Amino acid sequence: MTLRTALFEGGYDELGAWTGESRSELVAQEERLEGLRVLWLAWEGGRVVGVLRHWTRPDGRRTLHFGRCVPAAYSALLARIAGECYTTVDAEEADRLAALIELGFQAFAALHARGSSVVTAEVDADNTASNTLMRGLGGHVTGAEHELHRPSPTSQGA
Repeated sequence: MTLRTALFEGGYDELGAWTGESRSELVAQEERLEGLRVLWLAWEGGRVVGVLRHWTRPDGRRTLHFGRCVPAAYSALLARIAGECYTTVDAEEADRLAALIELGFQAFAALHARGSSVVTAEVDADNTASNTLMRGLGGHVTGAEHELHRPSPTSQGA
């Protein structure tokens, strides 16, 4: 399969056919995010087969969000992103996690171990005492994600 990638230029019908979102939902998203996040699409012929939003957070971290993608789209879309970047993958998305690790992403340490000064809560899902404490403080599980990091080629010794 030969894929091409391009910045989103208003092909709402094609994008909606891939994502399942209505034209009005997509237009509202673009109006809300205009100028904040860049939207890349992977195409096979005239059909969208992958979606990637990327932005730079206030702390300077380049962050990616992959929408629905065929496996080959990850590589094609990542070719548009130079250098170090981060993404998260839901724990239930084993195929996406494996594909991104194959493309150079690494799962990494807890936030506090990486020097992050803003941590809401980190609790081992299997640690009964920690979970009891967090629930007692009003905490709740919001889902499970794997946070991934793709180092820049220079930090890998390339």
